Amino acid sequence: METQQNNPSYLDAAWLGWLSCMRLRPDLGRMEGAANDNSPVQVKRGEPTRVKPAEEISKGLYFLNNFDQNIAVIMRTLYFYRSDEQEKRGNDEATEIIRDSLSKVLVHYYPLAGRLAVSPVGKLVVECTGEGVMFVEADANCSMEEIIGEIENVDLVKQLVFDVPGSSILEVPLMTAQVTKFNCGGFCIGMSMNHCMADGLSAAEFVNSWGETARGLPLTTAPFLDRTLLEAQTPPMIEVPP
Repeated sequence: METQQNNPSYLDAAWLGWLSCMRLRPDLGRMEGAANDNSPVQVKRGEPTRVKPAEEISKGLYFLNNFDQNIAVIMRTLYFYRSDEQEKRGNDEATEIIRDSLSKVLVHYYPLAGRLAVSPVGKLVVECTGEGVMFVEADANCSMEEIIGEIENVDLVKQLVFDVPGSSILEVPLMTAQVTKFNCGGFCIGMSMNHCMADGLSAAEFVNSWGETARGLPLTTAPFLDRTLLEAQTPPMIEVPP
């Protein structure tokens, strides 16, 4: 992915790291909340805020097809980014840039700023209310290299992704984002997203678009949002070409 000169390559795809590929040290201990004196690593979160689309979006109900109905579960991914070692430059401005670019990219991916609801026929739909994505800034008391090791540490991972408590999937935002800064200057983005909104490839494309927006570039691939192409016919019909 090409970067512009003198512009930090935040969210560069070269540092896109899927959670399934990350290995975290097993000796970091259990982390309970923002502060745990018994844990060698602590992550302190700030207050969550809502990031809304930067422009007015289309309102109304967003259709989810029958495939989407069965995968309304929360998926979590981590994306790690090192600081610029040659220039000894940290990422002090990373959070502000990421938050601002998220607001802008949500204009193109506006359903993510809505909430799940149930239609009159009992199907899941998205209410495009523009409520926004939950965003959290956090600080870790370690370097990025200190937590990368041989075995996944689920308790630590939970501290790097912000989850909104909810008794129902309808109460949980479709997406959250947490930016955790490490004392080495690097940072990671912990993202949760409802699987009914995107599969792995689509989520990666969203992150790429987010990164392009952060660097002032146009989107390489604009999202195609019309899912009614996969809507079941009533009654179902199979057409065979002549």
